[in-house]
Amino acid sequence: MTPNDSHAPAHGAEVVHNKETHPVGSVVPPNYLPQEVKFGFKQTQVKDDAGNPVTDESGNTVKTPKRAPVTLQIPFPTFNGLVAAFNDEKVITYVLDLVAEAIKDRVRVQLTDEDKPVLSQEDLDLSQLTLEYIANLPKSERTGGGISKETWADFREDYITTMGPMRASADNITLQEGMVKATKAADFFVKRLNTIRGEKPVLKFLRGQLSIWMQESKVAQEEFAEVYTYLIERADKLLAVDGSNMLAAL
Repeated sequence: MTPNDSHAPAHGAEVVHNKETHPVGSVVPPNYLPQEVKFGFKQTQVKDDAGNPVTDESGNTVKTPKRAPVTLQIPFPTFNGLVAAFNDEKVITYVLDLVAEAIKDRVRVQLTDEDKPVLSQEDLDLSQLTLEYIANLPKSERTGGGISKETWADFREDYITTMGPMRASADNITLQEGMVKATKAADFFVKRLNTIRGEKPVLKFLRGQLSIWMQESKVAQEEFAEVYTYLIERADKLLAVDGSNMLAAL
């Protein structure tokens, strides 16, 4: 595949069928290439009329029924398709809006930095807001700021539920002690490993625990693949940093 055939992510579209059951709009447009994409669906908490989570007789949170993933062939624009689309002013405006949101995401990363959060215009590092800088970030790091708080919270819950009993068994400790250990690990992950980024033995251990969770969790691959990829690449980046140059790499 040549560079001109490369494509950028696009939003999926629902295929509509006409009365003769032939798909409408099923022909791939010129300068687009189809790519197979698997869409997963998260289970959500069932809430009562007051907005409180519903629990069963055992006290477990009730969730909506699990929906099977759907795999679709999605057309994405090639480079040539993107260039051709730029003849439309509305497309240009739309793409610029997408770029603006990506830059805002990087600003939010600086605003929420635990060690040195941006408090004023003077604190903002403009060099990290260019297209070139963002494009050269690992994909997981580009999207990490876009992982919702709800997804992080759901990941934390699943990690603790999955790993608590396993830690208890592996370490020959009580279930309560295992849950405490799993909770501490989950909190490090939710904080993007920022609070332990200089602790390489801890990072290495947690990276291994994360891989175990990915294998053992019933929903990790479908619901938290983005979180897993982000955390693994984040851990690898921190493990590869020379301690003397830690600050420059972050």
